[in-house]
Amino acid sequence: MSGLVTVILHAYRWPGGEALESLRSSIAGAVPTGLDLVEAREDERHAIGAAAVVNRAAASSASHTLLVLEPSTWFAPEAIASAVRGSADGLAHDAEAPARLWAIPRRLFSEAGGLDARLWSVGYVEDLAARLAVRGTRVTPIVAGGVWHGPDPYPLRSEVRDFLGIRNRLITAFKTCPDRDLGGELAGQAALALIRAWRASGLDPSAFSFSAVARQIPFPADETATLVPLLALDAFLADLPALGDERERLRPQATAPAGRAPGRPSTRAQVASVGPEPGPVDMPRQTGPDLDVLERLRRLLDKGARR
Repeated sequence: MSGLVTVILHAYRWPGGEALESLRSSIAGAVPTGLDLVEAREDERHAIGAAAVVNRAAASSASHTLLVLEPSTWFAPEAIASAVRGSADGLAHDAEAPARLWAIPRRLFSEAGGLDARLWSVGYVEDLAARLAVRGTRVTPIVAGGVWHGPDPYPLRSEVRDFLGIRNRLITAFKTCPDRDLGGELAGQAALALIRAWRASGLDPSAFSFSAVARQIPFPADETATLVPLLALDAFLADLPALGDERERLRPQATAPAGRAPGRPSTRAQVASVGPEPGPVDMPRQTGPDLDVLERLRRLLDKGARR
């Protein structure tokens, strides 16, 4: 474990002092020397999501390795040390819940463009792993055996989490799927979202006809659950121009044919860092998650609550 390790503990909601101190002790046992501990707390007055919080903390680090944990889960020193060892030449993460524990060389994190802040707090480590895999970088899941004691580090309403889950999987797939698999992957995910919306509507397809719709528009049994998947699809489609550019930038970084080293990227991906530029390594800026999309969802949920 040569070089300084920056440990980033991050959350909106934090556990009590005893649980937090126990995790700090495990970290100290896993990384006995060269440790820089950063506690990144999301501002409750201006929530930006886990990905942006971690980007901001990482941007000010000049360490060799980033070790990132959510404080809601306790890990034994051996598990934490395993993540650091596994990150020697790539990303290592908890196999069960990647966001709870992961480690990566800071250089690789910077070259990959950091985390995609649009993803908020859902699937952002999986997205990083997929982008690294396209670059030919090793990604190592580890069995960390963490003990979750709460609280939820980034609490979200179930509808918001569903929205982000559907949209974010589409975003990651579009950016990283091989050309031969992209159409099938997007079609499958879109079909699942539409099926989910239809089931939530409670409408009987056998009794459904366009002539009936012309006379009286049927209202879904659960309007919110019906519209959330549709809003997620709409938000994904709105992102397609930017995603197309990101996908093209990832293509030159894809693993070269056997026997040849991966080529250097010609243009760095513009998906990542929030906050100040780090010391010797440039990290591109991003304004943060797409709050306008989440605002539309919030208005929908508020409308449903007033009924």
